[in-house]
Amino acid sequence: LAGLRTQQFDWVLNMLEKSEQYLPRDYRENALMFNYAQVYFYQKDYGKVLQHLQQVEYQDPAYALNSRNLLLAVYYEMGQIDPLYSTINSFRTYLKRQQQLSERLRTGYRNLLTVTQRLSKATNREETAIKKIQQKLDANPGTASRQWLQAKLDELKAGQRPW
Repeated sequence: LAGLRTQQFDWVLNMLEKSEQYLPRDYRENALMFNYAQVYFYQKDYGKVLQHLQQVEYQDPAYALNSRNLLLAVYYEMGQIDPLYSTINSFRTYLKRQQQLSERLRTGYRNLLTVTQRLSKATNREETAIKKIQQKLDANPGTASRQWLQAKLDELKAGQRPW
C-alpha cells in the first residue's frame, strides 16, 4: 500500500511478480488477483480492477471485505450509480450475516456505506448535505476507508467530482 500511495507502480508490480512463488499455492491466485486489482485501482484503470475482482474468491473474510470495499470505490469513481447502490445493499446484507466480525469492524464498514451513499447523492451546492457528511466522518474515526472518503468529500466540495 505504501508503494501504491506513493505511485511506485513499477516497484509494486515487480514485488508482486517476485513474491508470487513464495505465496502458498492455496492462496496464491486469490492474493495475486486482489493485489493486481489494487494496483489497477491506484492507476485508475477501473476496467482491469473489475476484471481482477471477478476472479477473487470471497471465502476469506478479509478478501470479502476488502474486495467489496474496492468494488464500491470503483463504482463510485466511475459514477456507476446503479451498480454502486446494488453493491452497497449487498455489502450491508453481508455485514448483517457475518456474525464472526467484530461490532467495531461492522460499524466501520456500515459507516463507509452510509457516507459513500450520501456522497453519491450530494452535489457541491448542497452545503447542508456536505456538512452532515463531514460531521459523520469526524464523529466516526473508525470508518473504513476514511482517507478515501475524505478525499472524495474534498473533491465534491471543490466541484471536482469527475462525474
